[in-house]
Amino acid sequence: MLEVVHAKEIDETRIYYSCQYCGKTHMHGNMEVLDNYEHHRGCHCKSEGAPTDVKIIVDDNTLRNYNENK
Repeated sequence: MLEVVHAKEIDETRIYYSCQYCGKTHMHGNMEVLDNYEHHRGCHCKSEGAPTDVKIIVDDNTLRNYNENK
């Protein structure tokens, strides 16, 4: 099962999204991609009903938490 989620934050190494199943924030490596992008990952959540895979959308609403001048 694939679920689409929106990244709430991205930093120099990770992307973060809120999980509706456990209420926690999950993180994945960002593959050094800091622009708007769709990341396909396996889901870390062990809660009942959680998807096996997620498509994490990084868009203009995603908080950027890194130095853009690097």
